[in-house]
Amino acid sequence: MRTKLIAAGIVLLAIVALCVVSLRMVERDSRTLYALAENAQSASDRGDDGRVLALVDEALDYVEQRRPLLELLTLHEAINRIEEHLIQARVRLVDGKKDEFNSAMALLIQSITLLYEQQKPSWSNLM
Repeated sequence: MRTKLIAAGIVLLAIVALCVVSLRMVERDSRTLYALAENAQSASDRGDDGRVLALVDEALDYVEQRRPLLELLTLHEAINRIEEHLIQARVRLVDGKKDEFNSAMALLIQSITLLYEQQKPSWSNLM
């Protein structure tokens, strides 16, 4: 009986450790994407479209690099939504549609925030 309790305790600790590691990884990726989006928005406000395009492309590359791991840790739809908003923002910027670009960036920032919020420990995540 004692060995079963010890084994159960070890399994529980391993599960908690895995949850903490995955939360930290998603948090790091969310922060990186959020910073890129905020920097792109600031560059847009300054009228530096070249810098904005570079930052959006950097964010797209980052999502593509991190996609396999993120898809293991989060919902595929969340990653797809972020990528979709990045592509929309890029297209709107290239087309010179600043209002639509700003709208796509707002949706992007909201999606990035939601990505992290979905991974926070909660009763709904445990069920």
